[in-house]
Amino acid sequence: MIEIECRAILDEAKFNNLREYLEKHGRFKGFFKRLFIDYTKFSQNKNIDVRIRITNNIPEIIVKKGKWFGTVRKETSLMLDRSQLTDALELMGLLGYRK
Repeated sequence: MIEIECRAILDEAKFNNLREYLEKHGRFKGFFKRLFIDYTKFSQNKNIDVRIRITNNIPEIIVKKGKWFGTVRKETSLMLDRSQLTDALELMGLLGYRK
């Protein structure tokens, strides 16, 4: 899957214009039930974003590298079995990430 992200500051009028445009020209691909635990603020390297993300009850470890508002960020994910979620949380603790 290729994901394209665009970030911008929109006032309410621009937001409504964008929504209308997407409703007219876009296509809804699906709905995700998602929860993520963000460990980024506990990292010594502020250009690395570390998360455990659970999408539709499937956990994964996500690492993004690059500046938050930069033009390019590299993202790598490791899909886990549901039974490995507790192990992944413990792993993050052993790596020094605490919530």
